[in-house]
Amino acid sequence: MARTSTIFAILVLALLACDSGPPTTIEGWAKAVTEATKDKEKVQAAQELKRLARDQLAQGQDLSKFVPVLTPLLKEPAAVRTEVAWVLGEIGDKSAVQPLIDAIDYAAAVSDKDAARANGKIAEALGKLKDPAAVKPLVKLAKSRDPATALAAVQALGKIGDPSAVDALMALVEDESKDNFLVKNAIEALGEIGDPKALPLLVKMLFVERRGVSFYRESSFAIFQIGEDSAPRLIDILEGKDKEIWDFAKEKGIYDAAVFAKAAQVLGDLGDKRATKALMKKLSFESEYADMRLLPRMFAAEALGRIRDRRAAKAIAKMLDEEEANARKTYAQALVLMGARSETAALAKSATQGMGYGAREESQRALARLGGPK
Repeated sequence: MARTSTIFAILVLALLACDSGPPTTIEGWAKAVTEATKDKEKVQAAQELKRLARDQLAQGQDLSKFVPVLTPLLKEPAAVRTEVAWVLGEIGDKSAVQPLIDAIDYAAAVSDKDAARANGKIAEALGKLKDPAAVKPLVKLAKSRDPATALAAVQALGKIGDPSAVDALMALVEDESKDNFLVKNAIEALGEIGDPKALPLLVKMLFVERRGVSFYRESSFAIFQIGEDSAPRLIDILEGKDKEIWDFAKEKGIYDAAVFAKAAQVLGDLGDKRATKALMKKLSFESEYADMRLLPRMFAAEALGRIRDRRAAKAIAKMLDEEEANARKTYAQALVLMGARSETAALAKSATQGMGYGAREESQRALARLGGPK
């Protein structure tokens, strides 16, 4: 079926090219688009143009010289704009930025699938071109009622990485009426931009759930991408100094242990030794519930292991008498990550103690990885 369609397209376009046969160049197919009298023929010519450009780009050819030939095609029907926008994005020449912006149809209704698809492809192309001049038009597109268009605009803003998009992306994240998948992508875009201005919101989103969906994974990675500016904010949470987060946790009924655990995990991602003191305090976290007692302890120990600060080794070694196997495994692995050979005696002792073999086995495994021949 596809082969028949291609043959038909070539026959139609051969007629457009008079007696010389179908075009063999990008200029030839561009001319075929403009000279075709029917939209269907214009689209078929644009598809052939895209196919030829894709092949030449795959061969490593520089097609920038064709940008002046291609940009006028952005005034053609929406289905043509879709194909041409893809080509311009792949060519990567910034002279196409303004023509692409001018080709956006902000009034396109959700029901107009061709126009919406063209807007989405234009947004993708602008993201590839990474020109800050596209931020304002993309912010406007991010408010589109068409989900695919809004998503493409948000992703493009992340690729451009300009801080001027931060406020708009933060507003989108805070809007509880927005689709969760779009919000997740907006959080990822904030991470790609890496502006510390977004930190308070991103930290809050670690603990937010909407319609049963968590944003922890995207938020924690975005915080990691922002980098060292993130650590003080998370340390403040561990030390109870971040009133905004603690008021939010109280309002939403989030357990203290869960707040401590998530903050500790992200600090482990950051590997920032400034967090050592605050994390060590959580090694002795207390709660009337056993699982709530262990959660912050385990996450703090795991984070300290990844930070690789041996100042915490002795305190963690004292916790190896824990009977719960998963907790002991976490403590033992933290010592291994630190390379804390000074605590092999504590591991050896705990390897023979404990009611359950599971707990003893974790100490034995850690001892085998950390200890020498002795």
